[in-house]
This record gives sequence, C-alpha cells and structure tokens, in this order.
Amino acid sequence: MKMQENKSESEQIKDVVYLCLRHWYYFVISLAICIILAFVYLKIKTPVMQVTTQVSLRHDESLMGGSSMARSQSILSAFGLGGGSQNIEDESLKMGSQGYLKKVVRKYALNFNYKQSEFLGLIKKELYDQSPLILSVDETISDTIPSILFTLNVKKDQTSIKLKYDKKVIGKYEVSAFPSVLETPLGAFTISKSAYYDWYKKPIKINVLCTNFDYMTQIYKETILIDFEKKSSDLIHLSMNTENVGMAKKILNEVIATYNTEWEADKNLITDKTLAFIDDRLQLVDEELLKADQAIQNFKDKYTLTDIEADVKYYFTLSGELQPALLEAETELKMVDLVVDFVKDDKNKYALFPLGPNIATPAMAEIIGKYNEVLAKRNEMYKSSSQSALVKELNDRVESQRETLLKSVDNVKKGLLITVENLKKKESEINNKIGKIPTIEKNYLKLKREQELQQTVYIFLLEMREEAGVKGVSLLPKLNVIDEPYVVNKPVEPNRMKVLITALFFGGIVFPAAAIYGFPLINNYIRKRKEK
Repeated sequence: MKMQENKSESEQIKDVVYLCLRHWYYFVISLAICIILAFVYLKIKTPVMQVTTQVSLRHDESLMGGSSMARSQSILSAFGLGGGSQNIEDESLKMGSQGYLKKVVRKYALNFNYKQSEFLGLIKKELYDQSPLILSVDETISDTIPSILFTLNVKKDQTSIKLKYDKKVIGKYEVSAFPSVLETPLGAFTISKSAYYDWYKKPIKINVLCTNFDYMTQIYKETILIDFEKKSSDLIHLSMNTENVGMAKKILNEVIATYNTEWEADKNLITDKTLAFIDDRLQLVDEELLKADQAIQNFKDKYTLTDIEADVKYYFTLSGELQPALLEAETELKMVDLVVDFVKDDKNKYALFPLGPNIATPAMAEIIGKYNEVLAKRNEMYKSSSQSALVKELNDRVESQRETLLKSVDNVKKGLLITVENLKKKESEINNKIGKIPTIEKNYLKLKREQELQQTVYIFLLEMREEAGVKGVSLLPKLNVIDEPYVVNKPVEPNRMKVLITALFFGGIVFPAAAIYGFPLINNYIRKRKEK
C-alpha cells in the first residue's frame, strides 16, 4: 500500500513536469515579457539617491577663560549659558521635531509638490523649485487647506487646469495670461510663471499636490532621518532619500540653520532676562552704596575727621578675624534676599533661576537644579503647545518646585540670621572689652562696614553682568558642520538585483503556472456558460 502511494506521488510529479514541458513556450514568453518590463522599469525609473550630512554639537566650555569665569560657572549655568553636559538624544529629536521642520516647510513652500508627468503618467519627475508655473495661496488658509491635486496642461498659448479633491473634480479653469487668480471652492490660488517657464517645451503636463504645512511636515518627518553616533558622542547624522538631490541638500542645510537660529534665539532671550535682572539689582545696590558713601562723608564733616582709619587701627586688629566672617555672612544673607525677590517676582514666574547654587547649601543647590530642569522642560514644551495636558502638569511641577525652593531659601536665611546674630554677639563682647574706644570710632566702623557690604555686592553683580555678557556672545553656531550634504554614490532605488529576482520569480514561475492551470479553468467555465 505504501509503495503504491509513493508511486502515485512520483507519477503526479512526472505529470507536472510533462505538463510544464508541454507548455514550455509559456515560460519563455512570460520570462521574456517580465525581463523586458524590468529593463524598461530600470530605464524610466528616476533613481532615488541618499543625501547625507554630519554635524557635531559645540560645547560652551570653549568660551570659558580665567579664574573668575571658572568660579562663576555654576551661576552662569543657571542662566542656560553654562557648558554643562548635553543630551545628544534630546537634541536629535529636537532637530527632527514637528515645530522645527515646519519652519523649513514654510520657508521653502514645500506644501506645494510639483511633478512632471510623461508617458501616460508612467514617468514622474520631481520639479521642486524649477517648475515652469508656480502656485501660491494666502497665508490665512495655507494651514487649513486639505490635500488637493492640480493638473496643469501647459500649452503655448493656453493652460488648462483641473482641480481634484478626494478623487473628485471640483473645478476646471482655462488660463491664458499670468499671473492669474483661480477662484476655487477651497479659496483663491494664484498661478504665475517662474524663471524656468521658457526652458520647457510645450505642451507639458504637471501635477501639483497642495496641502497644509502640518500634513507636509509629517511627510518630511518620515523622510528625513536624524540619528546620533552614540550617547557619549556629539556627532549627529542627517540623511534623506530623494529623487531631487538639490532639494534634499537645501532642506538638510535649512534644518541645521533652523536649529542654530532657534538655539541663538533661546540663548539671547535668557541672556537678555539675566542682564535685565542684574541691571535692576545694580541700580538698587548703587543707590545703597551712594547712601553709604554719603553717610561716611557727612560723618567725617560733622566731626572734622581726616584719617579715621589710623585712629581705629587697634580696633581693626582685634576684630580682624571677626569682620571677614561677619561680612561674608551678611553678604550671603543679601544674596538670599536677591533669590527670594527674583523667585517671588511675577515677571520671572517662568524664567530660569539667575543665581548659582554656590551661595547656598548643597541641599539648596540640588533644589535649584531641579527647579531649573522642570522649568526648562516646561518652557520647551510650551513652545510646541501651550494648552496641552503635559504643559499643565509641568506648570504644577514648577509651582511645587518653587514652593520647595522658597522653603529651602527660608531655612538657609534662618541659619544665616543665627550666624549673623552670633557674630554680632561676639562683636559686642569685643566692644565691651575695648570700651575706651571713642563712640565716634564705633559709629564710623558701622558706617564703614555698610559701605564695604554694598561694595562687595556691587562688584559681585558687575562681575556677573560681564560674564553673562561674554557667555551671551555667539562666536560660533551651536552645530558644527563636519560634512556638507553630499550624495552617496550607490542609489537606494531601484535595486537592480531585486528587480531581476522579481522578474525571474514572476516570469519564470508565477505567471506560467497561472497560465497553465488558469486557462483550462477559464475554458471550462466558458464552456459551461455556453451549454446553459
């Protein structure tokens, strides 16, 4: 029984082989047709090339110099001007974001896609910025129009225009003079000649896909690939597969330029707010310093003093170790007041914290860092969508971090007040021991200490202003172009090997088999229909 089954199977195989041999011409004809079609496809298909470029992120440490700047690194980093570590993954995502790419699409009017149609639409050539005719639409509707298709049949004396929406013809127009306005159901479109109009032989057929900026931006998001070498590297790769190499180079260059422009704008905004805050404080401190100077001058005039420093030398010697500590504590207390004023000011509600953590405890420094981090995320997200749930959540987190920061500052202030109080008690003890020093000298020391305090704060703010100004100067763009956009030699499409394998598979197997087994079935079906 088993041998009989095996024999039956072998006979079936022989029958299939004989059947194929009997219809050998099917295979020859099918294979010849498929190879010819493959050859024609390779000839008429516009090659898709890969255009790629490579950039690197610059760090701000290159702008640092001198011990003064190094000491203020933490302060300036709070302004967003420091040279801290960068997240290469976030920067790559930012470059390819909807907001950044939409600026590129809007600048080059990429919401209009021009293609020349030839050989009954079998050949379509990207025209981009070399189209003989250009369509434009008012900015008020360019963000809301759906995807529509204009078919332009350009002749020497007249141009026929057909407008399709949702595969239905919604308008036909005849234009003989340019520029001309097309009143369509979706709005007014202007059609005009370009500088390349006389280059083309007439007649010519052009298909123009018009859509809104958001829709076209999403298409380019899928086309443009932005990736990084590794997380510990600063190298970012940008590439784009396209039939129009010139267009791809221009787009990639503009993506880089847009990123640099946005980075420059953000940095300038932070610098301006920082300098405005410092200038405001400088004005207040300058007024206090003038009052202190005037008070000392009035004191000297009242008691006709000339060299009070020599008279109180003995007091300076005894309090030499006490005064610096007291001055430092009071200076820190003044800085804490600056922090509280800035955070509580409604104008700075969403501004990055402008003073570094080196004036406070490590715990407070950590809270400052978290506050700036949450605020930075909120500001970045606010640019994309000010009404999103994520922005509202970040707003709540900012308020929570602000309350935590104020509590921490309050604790630091209490500690500083205790320190100042203890130092003043020690000062009082010294004053009691040296009671023979005239009251005039004691009052002078009080005035002198106030003057030195205001001078210290004033000099500190001047240094911060200078450093913020230096860091705000853009000597170089953020992105350093390593490789200008260039074309990879080997085309992405068409792949000759894949086309050949496909032609052999369908021409040598699928189509002949379908013909051998399909024609008898069709004949039987037709015969039965006739018999009925």
